[in-house]
Amino acid sequence: MTLKITLKVLVLFVIISFSSCAMFDPIAKVNLNSLKLGMTKEEVRATIKKRPDNIIAAKRDAETENLIEVVQYTQEVDPVGTYWLYFENNKLTKWEKATKWRQPEI
Repeated sequence: MTLKITLKVLVLFVIISFSSCAMFDPIAKVNLNSLKLGMTKEEVRATIKKRPDNIIAAKRDAETENLIEVVQYTQEVDPVGTYWLYFENNKLTKWEKATKWRQPEI
């Protein structure tokens, strides 16, 4: 009886592991063509099918109290590139190719 339960748990773990890898590929090509202004961070993540590298900048605007975040996505395959996606109150407002010579403008 215990062996059956252990086997079921193991099979379930393998299925979850493979399905999550298929949904978010860490070296997937970042396809910005399907992005639309106004998308939420969750919608962007689902569209790109890749988790962001990290949040590289954030601030709260003193006048409007809006939260502005810059999220970084890196494409590991040709052409290699890093992109900054700007979100204001969890909505995509713009994106650009990152450069090592300057910081995101927020």
